[in-house]
Amino acid sequence: MHNGVAPSISRPWPRRLRSGPLPLLALTPLLLLAACQGGGAQQAEPDPEQSARIAVVPGDGTEAWRPDKPVRIQAAGGRLTNVSVRTAEGTKVRGDFDDRRSTWVSRWTLKPDTKYKVRASAVSPEGRRTTERTSFATLEPASTIDITSVNAAGGDTYGVGIPIVLTFDKPVYNKEWVERALELRTSEPIVGAWRWTSRQELHFRPKKYWPTGTKARLVAHFDGVRAAKDVYGVGNVDARFEIGDKRITKINTKTYRMKVYENGDLIRTFAQSAGRPGYPTTSGTHVVFARDPLVIMDSATVGIPKGDPEYYRLKVKWTVKFSFSGLYTHSAPWSVGSQGSANVSHGCINMRPDQAKWYYGRSRVGDLIKITGTPRDLEWGNGWTDWDIPFDEYLEGSTTGEPVEALTLRGKPRSEGSPAASPTASPTTSPGTPNPTGSSPSP
Repeated sequence: MHNGVAPSISRPWPRRLRSGPLPLLALTPLLLLAACQGGGAQQAEPDPEQSARIAVVPGDGTEAWRPDKPVRIQAAGGRLTNVSVRTAEGTKVRGDFDDRRSTWVSRWTLKPDTKYKVRASAVSPEGRRTTERTSFATLEPASTIDITSVNAAGGDTYGVGIPIVLTFDKPVYNKEWVERALELRTSEPIVGAWRWTSRQELHFRPKKYWPTGTKARLVAHFDGVRAAKDVYGVGNVDARFEIGDKRITKINTKTYRMKVYENGDLIRTFAQSAGRPGYPTTSGTHVVFARDPLVIMDSATVGIPKGDPEYYRLKVKWTVKFSFSGLYTHSAPWSVGSQGSANVSHGCINMRPDQAKWYYGRSRVGDLIKITGTPRDLEWGNGWTDWDIPFDEYLEGSTTGEPVEALTLRGKPRSEGSPAASPTASPTTSPGTPNPTGSSPSP
């Protein structure tokens, strides 16, 4: 068991558009009362020259508009024909019309500390056109929060067990708002769930393993999300990746065998040696999260200090890492005599050098390693343990309580029954501490 010194490496649903006019006097139709005839008042016919009227929220010249509040544009006495909301640099704000095209509402949160220009046009039933031009600026936040990393990105190819892992540079308290700012698009139908592992780390996994060949894109509309009291997101994310072959390794520590399956077929069987008494390997479903051709393993990092009879410091080749506590598969020429007949390691999976090299070359981040036969169960959070609990339990870690149905790669819903909701929870301002991730290594 060892942590080496080598580096290791949806969408929030659109706001519902409320029907009905804005509570503005300017939008109340003018009633023209005719002279009394026969004791009753009559409403005059509408003026055929009457133009549609447009109301924009926020109003013209507004400063310090909260970026998590929507832009709302409404036409009275007509329908909207065109709406443009852009930054001074020309970045377009996406939004949606209601069925009658009387209302338009921005779809995502806005960028903080940014000036916006609005241009909206409408037409009356008689064909008279009108255009409204306004501008406003969003507030400069007292504090900001950023997504510091996404593990699956860069167009790379990963194994079928890869979770999507987002990390944040500050604690998130309005977790639901963050979840609803995430839009997952895939080439294959995917239903999955988000799960918070701490206030600074958020994971996603499908209900079933990713289908081989899937192309995926995660768009985080994070600009302007109110992640905590007076704390707003800065920096959107667009991460793309693909899914490769379905590769699952099954290790039975009681039979001392390691079997590698690819797309359902058994392709190799190896003798191996796992953790000996006192240093058991963890049983459970692990996910490969790092590979390195050479790692220095120092037992001092796992509580075996220099001077202890068990102390070691070794240069180890062809490492594939699958736990934060420092478990790898790796080359172990010193234990070849025991591989296939006894468990003698400090927790890692010892392999013959040539076989370890083959396995290293074949594996990729996101592959699955299922280990059985040890007295130690895999602890939640000791690696990417997303597949070690049932999906229903995994879903409990989402603040929305809703499974996520991925959109198509073009950003369209796959079914009419896709859930839709708007963030309604109040910000949580009580203090909290992210759960730290422990680490330790071993050979």
